[in-house]
Amino acid sequence: MPVPSDGYSSSGGYITNKEQLRNEDGSGNETVKFYNQSHRVATYVNDTLVAYQLVQAMDSTDQDTTFRVDMKFTKGSPNAKVFPFSERKEYHNYYLGHMSVASERTTIVNNVIKSGVYTNTDVIYTHSPSGFRHLIVARSGAPTGDFEMTFTGQSSLSVDGSGKLVIATSIGNITFTKAKAYTMNNTTGVLTLLGWQPSYSISGNAVSFTSFGSWSGTLVLEFGEAVQSSSASVLENVDWSTMFGAGGNDQFKDVVCNDDNDVFAFGETNNGNLPDNVGEQFGAWAGNTDVVIVKFNDGCEANFMTYYGGSGNDYARGGEIDVNDGELYVVGTTASSNLNFDTSIPMDDDELNGSQDGFYAKFSSNGLIVFHTYVGGSGQDVCTGVSHAFFPGQNLNLIYYVGHTNNGSGWPALVNQANSVNMPYRDGVDGFIIKRSGGAEEVVWSTFFGSDEDDWITDVDLMRGSPVFVGITGEETYSSVDGTLPTDGLFPKAHGSNWNDVFFDSEIPSVNYNYFVGYFGDDGSQVNQFFDQFRWSTYIAPSNDGLFTAKASVFVDSDGFSAEDIGDAFITGQVPIPDEGNGEIDYPFIENGWHQAEPGGGASDAFFMKFRMPGQIYTMTRSTLFGGDADEWGGGFAIDPNDNVYMCGQAKINDVQDEVDWCVAPTDGKFPMCDLNGLLYTETNIVGQNQRAFVCAFKNNGEMRWSTEYGDGDANAGNAMTANSEKVWMVGYSNQNWTDEEFDDTVGSTDYFRIFEDLELAGVGQEATIARFDIPLILGIDETMAQNDISALVYPNPTSGSITLAFQNMDNNVERTLRLVNALGQVVLEMKTQNQKAVEIDMRSFADGLYSLQIVTDETVSSVGVVKE
Repeated sequence: MPVPSDGYSSSGGYITNKEQLRNEDGSGNETVKFYNQSHRVATYVNDTLVAYQLVQAMDSTDQDTTFRVDMKFTKGSPNAKVFPFSERKEYHNYYLGHMSVASERTTIVNNVIKSGVYTNTDVIYTHSPSGFRHLIVARSGAPTGDFEMTFTGQSSLSVDGSGKLVIATSIGNITFTKAKAYTMNNTTGVLTLLGWQPSYSISGNAVSFTSFGSWSGTLVLEFGEAVQSSSASVLENVDWSTMFGAGGNDQFKDVVCNDDNDVFAFGETNNGNLPDNVGEQFGAWAGNTDVVIVKFNDGCEANFMTYYGGSGNDYARGGEIDVNDGELYVVGTTASSNLNFDTSIPMDDDELNGSQDGFYAKFSSNGLIVFHTYVGGSGQDVCTGVSHAFFPGQNLNLIYYVGHTNNGSGWPALVNQANSVNMPYRDGVDGFIIKRSGGAEEVVWSTFFGSDEDDWITDVDLMRGSPVFVGITGEETYSSVDGTLPTDGLFPKAHGSNWNDVFFDSEIPSVNYNYFVGYFGDDGSQVNQFFDQFRWSTYIAPSNDGLFTAKASVFVDSDGFSAEDIGDAFITGQVPIPDEGNGEIDYPFIENGWHQAEPGGGASDAFFMKFRMPGQIYTMTRSTLFGGDADEWGGGFAIDPNDNVYMCGQAKINDVQDEVDWCVAPTDGKFPMCDLNGLLYTETNIVGQNQRAFVCAFKNNGEMRWSTEYGDGDANAGNAMTANSEKVWMVGYSNQNWTDEEFDDTVGSTDYFRIFEDLELAGVGQEATIARFDIPLILGIDETMAQNDISALVYPNPTSGSITLAFQNMDNNVERTLRLVNALGQVVLEMKTQNQKAVEIDMRSFADGLYSLQIVTDETVSSVGVVKE
């Protein structure tokens, strides 16, 4: 059975009961199979029911200290057995006297599954840091009218004005959220919110669901313990949004996350009195401006904060995470000659050269510094971006960081390898790229990159272990030699077969700079530690005279490591609008999905472009402006595991789209707005010509799902984003006002939450900001849209013998991999097929139950449920 991969968090888990739980007579309990006692409402699961237990301290007015309510699913097969799913690395050991056998390595599981509760219907129990959740997973033919829960032990049952189910007890209420209905992708488990939503109906002690709309494929109903909002109006898709700072100039510049919903924000502060409501603090504020790194966990608690810097000004520009071990990388710039405040940590280069150097530093997953070094020479040097990749097949670690310098003297000698190339410093400002690898993560390659004019490299990401980088150049002429790093002082040229455009349009005389994108890659063989050839470089769009408010950003989404693997490079920044929107703009428009071809106005618009990079072919597949009638810039991207795209930045907004025009690209200078499923938080308030953060989301097919200004006040900005399959985060800064949403304001909550009024610092400085959004809510679709893109017919289904898989409207020349996956997520059959219109699969040797049949090609993954009887 496919398991939902988002819409809930399972990081709390269930402990397996091996008689460590006791009965009233002191004997070991053999009935409860799994339990979680770590929250206000504890849950105990057996084959028949779920028991909810409330506990409170002794109260002179109420002698009850515990209260239990039981719930059974009725009308179906209420005694269907429960099974563990997705065992965690953590475990417990129990050596208790009443146990017949000491329980070593008692497992913790993410989910408990009760299979076959109703026809074609299973139930999943989860327990996360925010409480318990239940998910009813229904497939075609499921009797939704029979879905019913019967409660015993409660004082009363009721539905409140918000549609929540209230289970009253003598020591407080247990509240179920209003049920949410999703459709589920049977391959990935991703949930997408439906346009209709069900309601609870009470009859005596029984609770059922009403107001069902149409659905197909797989339906998921989610409900459980309510997380209360701190604001008067529920901000549906906004999980949490808060300030971080203490009245200085505080800002987050970059952000990364992992699959456990931990998020790490990188920024800076000029105030040593940062909040004390964080778990641990490492280092000390060294004066002026210092780098700061903050970790927030799944429950939005601030686990640690790390200061990094010296007596001068130190700024973070980019951050990265090694998802395998959680180690953190951060780059930036420093004017501190005493950066090595911890002399026990070695530095490659321990001396500040010139007035300003870049820096590169590595921290443990717990916020402790592991390694750091100055980066630069005799001039002014800045590190602007860092990216990391790990290839387990080769046990290969790769780190690239980039930046720019105005002086090539005083630098370490360039590091070259037999299969790599580099170029010397030319003149003016040049970009640079540095690569570290191997067990010691030593520099294995370095190069300058640029022309005799000014060239800034502003960001980097990796595709197939090689760097895709973006920047800005003032050189108008390409070198005459294609594919070789030039020696003539002109801009490096390496045009792909499908992209070789040139800009610097004479009709825009104010534009003296241009964005560029480049790629140093391998030859298409297996990723090599020492192979960085010059593969691609081209102008992509005009720039605002090199005076960029936010760096041009790149995010790469790659699906593998060989020459023909498909990768997408997403790029954002700001382009100039000539004559305040009245002239022609020289910009490469490619329509694919939501598309704004008309400049909004003002001096600049944000932009969004996408290149597809299979093998040595570089093709622009999408390119659009994004903006209203004032100035905008794009700050950063996040791409979730399902290739949905999120973008943020800053906008000066005079007017927003009328609601009737939402989700359609504007042509009248109004700022783009969208709430396609009608459930999302949006801000439409305009206060003069204010600076607001913006955030928007697009499905992987280019369809806009959500777009809004964000921040609720003056001088808000979105600098960067990050995403996993469940959540997406945005960081930036704000002057005094920010959209506030506490994650959990229940008694005893320890999540980090701060609003400006709490700071008591009116008119002082700017605060760093962070916001977390719920991806399934953002991407919710109407029930009238396609729910299952399966392009094959399976029959008979259910089956007691063989099934036939007939391909419909598919190219028979395409090679497909067929995988049959059982309810435990195990692949029980895998085969390849090509040039066949139909395939027969013998299932007689497989156990009865539900299977997922996956059809995988180089470009698509589809699946269909198969029942073996």
